[in-house]
Amino acid sequence: MSNKELNFQVGTVWCGEAANRYVFSAFNYLEGKVEIGNVQNIPKQTFCLKLSLQKHNHSFGILGCQYVPDTSDHLLIRVGTTKLSLKDDAMNSGINDNYGKAVLQEALLCVEMNNVLGAGTLTFDRALIHNVYSNTRVFRILTRGLISFVCAEFECIDHLAAQQIIHTSINAMNQNIS
Repeated sequence: MSNKELNFQVGTVWCGEAANRYVFSAFNYLEGKVEIGNVQNIPKQTFCLKLSLQKHNHSFGILGCQYVPDTSDHLLIRVGTTKLSLKDDAMNSGINDNYGKAVLQEALLCVEMNNVLGAGTLTFDRALIHNVYSNTRVFRILTRGLISFVCAEFECIDHLAAQQIIHTSINAMNQNIS
């Protein structure tokens, strides 16, 4: 996968080595497993997604993941968590257990309901949060968006397609559907 950066109305998506800028050292990993009935032909991919939503109140977050396919019969979803400094108005690298649980729940829901990824490991270990403007809702949207990017042919995605993926993720969260 080549390095690529796409800026769009409410954020940025990076792929390849460019997505490694927010990797953090995880203190712990939350894990979930989904049995896979079909085989998807999705290559190893790394993405990082930044959102800055300002509709009703400001919401900000950066989340990234790496998907590595394998020949097992399941998808292992791993979410790295770390202990954060909770200073007012500060940015922190990583996510705490509360955000990690939201990411894991959303990833499991997306994969189970839509059967979109093949066997392998999906690891969320790139993140940046803001102590005031980040929330679990924006991290759920980030999770949905990242899974959509992993499943897409990223070389074919332009600014408009990236914006559509994010709008679909936001609308799904607003309607509480997959």
